[in-house]
Amino acid sequence: MLAVLGVVALPVSAASLATASQGYHHDGLVSDNPANYTPDVLDGTVRAIVRVGSTVVLGGSFTTARDHDSAQTLVRNRLLAFDAMTGLLKEDFRPDLDGTVMALSAAPDGQSVFVGGSFKMIDGVVANRVAKLDISTGQQVPGFSPAAPNARVDDLDFVAGRLFVGGHFDTIGTVRRTGLAELDPSTGQVLPSLDVEIAGTQWGGTTHVYKLDVTPDGSRMVVIGNFVTVAGQDRTQVAMLDLTTNPARVAPWRTDRFKPKCGPKVDSIVRDVEFAPAGDFFVIVTTGGHIGGPPKLCDTISRWQTAATGSAVDPMWVDWTGGDSTYSAAVTDSAIYVGGHGRWLNNPFAANTPGPGAVSREGVAALDPRNGLPLSWNPGRTRGHGAEELYATADGLYMGSDTDRVNAERHGRVAFFPLAGGTPVPQPGPVPLPVDAYFLGATPAIHSTNVLYRVNAGGPSIATLDGGPDWLSDSATSSAQRNLGSTSGSYRTAVAIDSTVPGSTPRDVFLTDRFDPAPKPEMRWAFPVPSGREVQVRLYFANRSDETKTAGTRQFDVRIDGSVKLDNFDIVGSAGHQVGTMRAFDVTSDGIVNIFFGHVVNDPLINAIEIIDRAGTSSSSGASDIMQRGFDGSTVTPVTQHPDAEFSWAGARASTLIDGQLYSAWNDGHLYRRSFADGSVGPAVDIDLRGLSDFAGDLQYATGMFYDDGRLFYTRAGRSALYMRYLTVEADVIGARVFTVSGDVSGVEWAKVKGMFRAGSKLYWVNAVTGDLHRLPWVAGAPVAGAGKVVSGPTVDGTDWRAKSVVVAPAVAR
Repeated sequence: MLAVLGVVALPVSAASLATASQGYHHDGLVSDNPANYTPDVLDGTVRAIVRVGSTVVLGGSFTTARDHDSAQTLVRNRLLAFDAMTGLLKEDFRPDLDGTVMALSAAPDGQSVFVGGSFKMIDGVVANRVAKLDISTGQQVPGFSPAAPNARVDDLDFVAGRLFVGGHFDTIGTVRRTGLAELDPSTGQVLPSLDVEIAGTQWGGTTHVYKLDVTPDGSRMVVIGNFVTVAGQDRTQVAMLDLTTNPARVAPWRTDRFKPKCGPKVDSIVRDVEFAPAGDFFVIVTTGGHIGGPPKLCDTISRWQTAATGSAVDPMWVDWTGGDSTYSAAVTDSAIYVGGHGRWLNNPFAANTPGPGAVSREGVAALDPRNGLPLSWNPGRTRGHGAEELYATADGLYMGSDTDRVNAERHGRVAFFPLAGGTPVPQPGPVPLPVDAYFLGATPAIHSTNVLYRVNAGGPSIATLDGGPDWLSDSATSSAQRNLGSTSGSYRTAVAIDSTVPGSTPRDVFLTDRFDPAPKPEMRWAFPVPSGREVQVRLYFANRSDETKTAGTRQFDVRIDGSVKLDNFDIVGSAGHQVGTMRAFDVTSDGIVNIFFGHVVNDPLINAIEIIDRAGTSSSSGASDIMQRGFDGSTVTPVTQHPDAEFSWAGARASTLIDGQLYSAWNDGHLYRRSFADGSVGPAVDIDLRGLSDFAGDLQYATGMFYDDGRLFYTRAGRSALYMRYLTVEADVIGARVFTVSGDVSGVEWAKVKGMFRAGSKLYWVNAVTGDLHRLPWVAGAPVAGAGKVVSGPTVDGTDWRAKSVVVAPAVAR
């Protein structure tokens, strides 16, 4: 796979090295099992890695190393080289540096390497902070003798025939350059082609450029560090330069997202920047602590589009770690690898603990370039201070750090993850027309006839999930079902539920409650039920108040028709804080079902009441049916029936088909994935929502769903909005944040949706009222207003598109 680069004797072109410095076009993830032959660095930190031909060079603060299977300790002061194929240390490459190496970059001759850092001497010879070394001998290359930067060089990059350096310096020799300069790659002379004044500090400290990267074609540079202006223009911590002009100038790209204050112990938060192999985007990683979470970019990884312009540019996406720093990034076509001392990703709502959506990743991870969600790659490493360097090559990924355990194996401060043995990363695209449209289940599929009462205590009415009666509103002061004196409460966020809550119960019942602040009179409810009727009384509870979040701080009694059913009931002690639970009791009605709540400690409460006729029935119709029709955007073919008596769609809410995998929202608040091919449905995989209780509530009421470019779009009953969460299908990870993409626009009413799919460049949606199929353009992740059209329907061609779900797959010739 290394073709030219793997042959040391042949010169390597500048163009090849420019590509190498930006990462490689990997066709999948690297293996999570590190190669077992890389050397062990025994102390300090590996901060820089570069491969030149078949030689890998490491730089950092270390002083000793050894071959992986050897007990012999060798002196290697801040630089070492080893064979990329065998991992054996290069005996002839032993330069002695007196200070830390911060950066490395391959020189254009394929025989040498540029070195930057805080060192002042190499082998006793002056080499102030930047040097060029022969990779065969470790000696300084004659002719390259730059003037000395007056402070540390933090980064350097040779791209498209040009050598750039960044750091803490403000002069190089007698030439003023504040943190950024271009050097002649042959002589080291400072060139006039890059002369922009880097000035100011964000929160104290010293002005500097900490990292820089350049697009493979050499047209754009992004610099990050502690500064607030570049060439007199407002550019806080991040700036983009246009390198196509001479001299280079500040590009019309600016963001304010790095201005908000993060933790008190950092003067700047940016730690690495890396362009994608195609140069179309770059990634920035940060430190700073979890200071309030979104929208601040403290402790985050973010993707930025290179072609964006303007004075208020926003990232395409952001992934929050929840309080841990990220120090390094490497970008390939298939993944964005990040390293630091992280513990989680997809964790925007918690600090130093896993919050809703959080995915565990110890010290190193791979992200989906489309949305920033973690991929399945998870070798894990001893966290330490962090993985300071990640470096992609044609055949894998190198990692440098300050610890020696990776994937439970010993790898002393350097590890190599080969591309061989890795896995592909599916990135499904839109389904082209014509399609096979599958209608999953009849509508309605189930009718609950045994429900006598449903009351959403303290809240508004809630639509049914099972075809039975809706949950009645109890938001008024007075009610025919209860006495006066109680108070209603409401909450913004959903709760988790335990196994006692039926799948037919909407989680929204736990968004409100009714509590009784005074013991006189005690809260009472009364429901007329014919005498002698056998019923089940279901009482729903959730402790939402933080004032009673510990066991014992809220207790009360519940009596039904005079009989004590719950004595000193403690919601937190029984189910936990912020957890929905249910208690069911079978009773025989005496004409009125009376429910009494009595004070013990603090206020009694109830979230919802449901009374079920135990002799009643539930019936289903067409719940197992799958119907298939061909559709080319305008014409619909006759129906083909795919009955499956073993499977019921009764609980389905909305579905989307992604590369043969059917994702379905269910009335129990779960998202299930099943294989699906030509009407044949595989077993369900219950996707772990990782505590995203708000999303679970949305799933119960989903009316339409479709996938596009790493994003899951959906609608919810009764709401005039289109929502989106990120979805990585390779790992089945759901984004922690929900985005409102659109309200109603000309051509679509989201509250009327009963099924959606995307085909080609169009979005199609089913009207729940009429059964018509509507079409409108879908551009850049949003609907285009004013271009909607009905393309099929009962009055158009006799086709009613209503079903539990409608999904599409590429048409198959039959």
